[in-house]
Amino acid sequence: MSVSEFLKFFTDSSQPTVIEILLLLRKLERKGFDRNFCLIPGHGGKHGNELVDNIAGSLTGPIQQLVCYQDLTAPVLRYIHCIWQEIWDQQVINK
Repeated sequence: MSVSEFLKFFTDSSQPTVIEILLLLRKLERKGFDRNFCLIPGHGGKHGNELVDNIAGSLTGPIQQLVCYQDLTAPVLRYIHCIWQEIWDQQVINK
């Protein structure tokens, strides 16, 4: 649930994983898919799951972490290509 809230209010463009998730969601929406996130209870008492829940809960605020230039290159190029592909796909006399 905290990840869903994080994606809903995400504004920091320096997180490559989140950018990839948002691009994937956008691509699915363009293809007509509806997305629904739901909370599945039952993590209590299971080894590792509570730790993951705590970590996910700590990500609800802005993440202040430096990112290497090399870590940003691939997601930015994918994003630029995605935008270019959208424009290309909308053209009629380009094939």
